[in-house]
Amino acid sequence: MIEWELFLQGPLFAVFLGNALIAVGGAVVGTFAVLRREGMLADVLAHAVVPGIGFAYLLSAQKELPVLALGAFLTALAAAGAVEVLRRMARLSEDSRLGVVLAASFGLGIVLLTLLQSRQEADQVGLWRFLFGQAAAVRVEDLPLIVAVTALSLLFVAIAFKELVAMAFDAEFLRTLPLPLQWVEVGYRVAVVAITVVGVQSVGALLIVGLFVLPPMAARLWVRRVPGMLVGSIAVALGAVVVGLGLSWNLPYVATGPVIVTAAAGMVLLSHLFAPHHGVLARVWGYGMRWLRRWDEHAHKLLYYGIERSGGECWEGPILRPEYRGGRAGAVLVLVWLWLRGSIRWEGRRRWRVTRLGHKRACQIVRRHRLWELYLERFFGVPADRVHLEAELVEHVLSPEIEERLQELLQRPEHDPHGRPIPPRQNG
Repeated sequence: MIEWELFLQGPLFAVFLGNALIAVGGAVVGTFAVLRREGMLADVLAHAVVPGIGFAYLLSAQKELPVLALGAFLTALAAAGAVEVLRRMARLSEDSRLGVVLAASFGLGIVLLTLLQSRQEADQVGLWRFLFGQAAAVRVEDLPLIVAVTALSLLFVAIAFKELVAMAFDAEFLRTLPLPLQWVEVGYRVAVVAITVVGVQSVGALLIVGLFVLPPMAARLWVRRVPGMLVGSIAVALGAVVVGLGLSWNLPYVATGPVIVTAAAGMVLLSHLFAPHHGVLARVWGYGMRWLRRWDEHAHKLLYYGIERSGGECWEGPILRPEYRGGRAGAVLVLVWLWLRGSIRWEGRRRWRVTRLGHKRACQIVRRHRLWELYLERFFGVPADRVHLEAELVEHVLSPEIEERLQELLQRPEHDPHGRPIPPRQNG
């Protein structure tokens, strides 16, 4: 167990605070990257920082984070500019442009690190850790740079929030308006680069894209508005940092950065399963409830047909069997369902009676079915022998408002195309 006094005063607090700030900055900026479908841009920029780190050490022979971050920042900006130049000049698709810049910059970075390794310097200064990350390497001396980058990025998002949201949803239209949006685009790119540069030390160039993409993806499944998505992204990012650091402290041979990204990916999986509107379980539940509703309406329609054929609301014997084509067992199942729903009741001696509630439900579904049949025949010229199957597909989704509109269009009809009476509206 960790002593809290030691945690707050020792290097562990610097590790936690540094990684938490990087994760928050990546989640906030990454929210707009996800909305703009530019998640892979962060991956390209992360790979582009590797040659910058190599150049910075080669020229300065210093391994301090501000020095290495400056070199990484310049090469990442160069990579972002290269992507923009290719977009304007080359006939390449978006993924091709990103792939070209990623491969070229990362290849150059590996060449530089290999040359430094041949001089036995890359291992000494720990430059290879920028590929896979070393979250525990965040020091107290690194916090001012991390705090400054994160604070400036969050301040920019707060100032340009409306413009960022608008550009995320309709950038092409905004570019046609006489608005000074160039500074917003430049600021957004710089924020992505800056968070990438300071975050690559924590989770590495190969995994930094996870801090940009995974928290917004998890949050997006729970909310419908951008402010809620930002808050949710921050919560997921902080949760991933807590889980990652907790596991790495208890499992000392497990790398912290990859665990943080893996924890964020786990939260995305949980969101896909349990999100209330877009989760897998919610969709399965919704599908099941829609199927059950259709089954219920089909059972009540069979009940109405049975009543219509027998001429009364009280009967003896298997009244539904002639209407149900699934055989005796299926008819019994429908009968049991109607009884459980309270639509019919048992009166003894094989006698059943339709309840008031059951009669209302049966009339409602048959009324919609026959109104739609008549609508198809009159307005679309569908033959009477074909309207039944067409109406079977629509009757379950007709709302009371549409039903009333059909009544007006058809001038309050009393019979369907087959000459059968249309049930009147049931009140109460």
